[in-house]
Amino acid sequence: MVLKREITFQINDILKKNPQGMSITEIVKAVSINRNTAGRYLENLLVSGQLEMRRFGMAKIYMLSQRVPFSAVLSISSELVIQLDGNLRIIFTNEPFLDLIGADEKDILGKNIEYTSVATVFEDTFPFFIGKIQEGLNGKEWSGEVALSARDILFSCRIAPTVFDDGHKGVSVILEDITSRKKAEQQMEESERQFRLLAENSLDMIGRIRPDFTHLYVSPAYKTTLGFLPEEIIGKRWEGFIHPEDFPIMESVGTALTHQNSSATIRVRAKHKDGHYIWIESRVRAIFDEKTGELSEYYVVTRDITERKRIEEVLRESEATARALINAPTDSVILLDPLGIILALNETAAGRFGKRSDEVVGILVDDLLPKEVARSRRLLISQVLEKKKMVRFEDKRDGKWYDTVAYPITSGAGEVIKIAIIARDITERKKAEKALIQSEQRYRQLVDISPDAVLLHMEGKIVFINPAALNLLGASHSAEIIGKKVLDFIQPEFRAAVMKNIEKDLGGEITPSMELHMLRVDGTSVIVEGRGVRTFIDGKPAIQVAIRELHCARIGRNSIQHRG
Repeated sequence: MVLKREITFQINDILKKNPQGMSITEIVKAVSINRNTAGRYLENLLVSGQLEMRRFGMAKIYMLSQRVPFSAVLSISSELVIQLDGNLRIIFTNEPFLDLIGADEKDILGKNIEYTSVATVFEDTFPFFIGKIQEGLNGKEWSGEVALSARDILFSCRIAPTVFDDGHKGVSVILEDITSRKKAEQQMEESERQFRLLAENSLDMIGRIRPDFTHLYVSPAYKTTLGFLPEEIIGKRWEGFIHPEDFPIMESVGTALTHQNSSATIRVRAKHKDGHYIWIESRVRAIFDEKTGELSEYYVVTRDITERKRIEEVLRESEATARALINAPTDSVILLDPLGIILALNETAAGRFGKRSDEVVGILVDDLLPKEVARSRRLLISQVLEKKKMVRFEDKRDGKWYDTVAYPITSGAGEVIKIAIIARDITERKKAEKALIQSEQRYRQLVDISPDAVLLHMEGKIVFINPAALNLLGASHSAEIIGKKVLDFIQPEFRAAVMKNIEKDLGGEITPSMELHMLRVDGTSVIVEGRGVRTFIDGKPAIQVAIRELHCARIGRNSIQHRG
């Protein structure tokens, strides 16, 4: 319905004189129009925001709107606004939109949008833009993004069906420049991607911690260094992972870091998952919110300095601390000058040379070593200067293995003036490691030749199966079994009982053998007797199951009785 301007003025005028409001009956009498016509006018004026309505009992009371006119709001909006009628003629635009297209009101008002500079400015996007406007004229609201590629501008766009003051229908287009926000989001996403890439591949432990010292993110290196999986740390506070005596150091971080002094390095003792403590050094940086200025989180880069701490405690770049190290009773300790001349050594090291300590001071250490050991010594010293401090080698003279660490002692100017070499006899450890490997090999061989079927499952999935188990399940290759759920090979009516036994096994209980029906890979059933026992794989609980086919055993017993 198209509203007649004079009737609209009359309704507005009579309501202006009656600010308390009027009913439709009172308005009809004052304006001299019939009730149906008045109702249509009032409805349109309500939709366009010129009037407000409240109920008084059963009656509807109409009054002039106390809100700022919609057109006034659009005029002062920082967003870009344009309104079109049903013929795509521009009937309103605000200053930000005019600035975008570089035009004056007189150049575009009353003109079809397709024949204005709007079409030129929006270029390749214009057909899509017009299509969404046409949908708006048909009553369909749309929100999305519109890009001006030539100007590298991205708008958030809302197109909404609109009823104007005169009752005509049209459409309002509201554009918000989100270019900077989008670029910031993209930069943030890229920054986050780079952070993740760095963190996931760093040997150092990298973490993000909330202001209340709750872990927000930790990198995989925490597992390598401290034994904890990231999910075992995330969401928890630092108290559970730091030595109680070092709590004051951690607590001081929150007060010490400011906008002006936003980073610090701390050394504390961190708890390993197995219970022992290691020394760590953390570089902590406080991140403050750019808008509020409040602390948002800490970035932390941490490394294990246990070995460095041990050496630092006995070597303080002075002769006194070097002498304290020389007196170490168990390790072989030699103090060299940069050319390899022995300056001092303890009796353990002298004993390896078959001499007293006073007989070798002043001698080039390579002259006392076999060639291959001398080469290792030179390699070790070169690695000292490259910050690589550990060499493991076998002394061919006695077949013993040594872990050797070198530490440079520097002058105030940073020049290396002495090198301390500490060699620890790890022969027994190497023997134990070799024995463990041999034991594992023997166990594997025993399992492989066992006539009983043996399989291992962890977290519900099969991770190992021996040849006898392959044969029992009718598989030709372990790939047909490994990785599949263990319950998939149990006949359905036995699965509940098997699950109960698994829970008991994982709890460390000794469960009895049970008879059940298993399913081969071809779906046929086989009667077996099986029993599980808890074991561990890489520190995680698993179940080892020994299985024997009962059908064959029974046939064998029956045959013996028959022959008897």
